[in-house]
Amino acid sequence: MEIPGVEMEDVLSYKADSYTKTESAVWSKYISDLKRQTDYSLEAGIYGGYTFNESTSKYDTVDGGITFDWRGITASAGLSIPTGQNLFPLKSSSSGTPSDSPVYTFSLTINPNTWRLASIDKKQDELNSKIDEISVKSAADDYNTALLDKLTERGDLAWSEKSYAEEYDMYSQLEYDMDKWLEQGSVTKSDYLDAANNRDKAQMNILVNAVEKIIYNNNVKLMFVKTEN
Repeated sequence: MEIPGVEMEDVLSYKADSYTKTESAVWSKYISDLKRQTDYSLEAGIYGGYTFNESTSKYDTVDGGITFDWRGITASAGLSIPTGQNLFPLKSSSSGTPSDSPVYTFSLTINPNTWRLASIDKKQDELNSKIDEISVKSAADDYNTALLDKLTERGDLAWSEKSYAEEYDMYSQLEYDMDKWLEQGSVTKSDYLDAANNRDKAQMNILVNAVEKIIYNNNVKLMFVKTEN
């Protein structure tokens, strides 16, 4: 049985910011920050319409305006421009003199409960933002630990590879010598078999080491997010 040899991945060749946990924490904080900014941004809208027999001008009016909403405070400003006519005049004339002057409207509403809840939500978001920052720092600390672990593992695998190869060479030579000495009657069958078993164990260790290096490479690759070159 033979397992192809592989060159072990150099964990230092990967960028620290592509570390999976760091990338995930940074991305999560980015999305959360966008959401938090949206929660407290000023919302604006526009509207338009047509009013028949508007009560102030007594004419039909073309209407338009803009609305604002921010943390429980709602404001609107509108403009109604009389058309000077009534497409559907009322059967009974209403009191007052028709006017072709524009009609301006403005309103302001404050919802105390919404205002208080917004303040509480803002404090909670500030806390969540700090938690996100801690998560990013924690991921960076975890990277340093994982980096050290992989460097140590890489060194151990390299040392084991060399050690097992030396053992295999030594036990192969011993088995070869034992085979000759067995034919000469200098050693027992049991002595020869011990040497052969030690050679086979060394060979098995070489195969295990080769598999461990493949697993090591895969684990290193999984530690980082793939980036397009």
